[in-house]
Amino acid sequence: IMVAELDGITRRVDRLRDYARPSPPEFHPARPNQAIRRVAALLEPDLAARSLDLRLDLPPDPRPEALLDAERFRDAVVNLVINAIEASPQKGMVTVRLATRSPGDRLVLEVADQGPGIALDDRERVLRPFFSTKPEGLGLGLAVAQQAFEDHGGSLEIDAAPDGGALLRAVWPRRIDRGA
Repeated sequence: IMVAELDGITRRVDRLRDYARPSPPEFHPARPNQAIRRVAALLEPDLAARSLDLRLDLPPDPRPEALLDAERFRDAVVNLVINAIEASPQKGMVTVRLATRSPGDRLVLEVADQGPGIALDDRERVLRPFFSTKPEGLGLGLAVAQQAFEDHGGSLEIDAAPDGGALLRAVWPRRIDRGA
């Protein structure tokens, strides 16, 4: 329990630090699928503690397929998945989906939960720093994720998931390194 609590505190402090002192993004060829799989492995204990299933819907990943700031992308995915885990009921499902969208060759990342969802009135506010609908939330997770996707030239939007709950959708330019 102590280790889990320390991990949670560390994540909160890291979110606050990252939001307070952002550095310029550093883009390199990366595999978004690989980063998402690492996040899934990292958060496996959190999922298990709530008896949640994680469904990954990822396209094949044969080579670097995007220019990303790997650390910011990973942190954004962690924040979105943690948000879904915390919102989900015991024995629920969290879904992470990555796809490409044309025109414009954009990447689309969707994270869905089966929780209560986010009220229409709160959808814009939860993306602002220090606003949270959770009693003990800091209100930084979604703000940090939104900033990360904006740094990638994209956006983060909130919708209702098809099976109930919230659907967070990030869309940003793929910026393929065609020489790779």
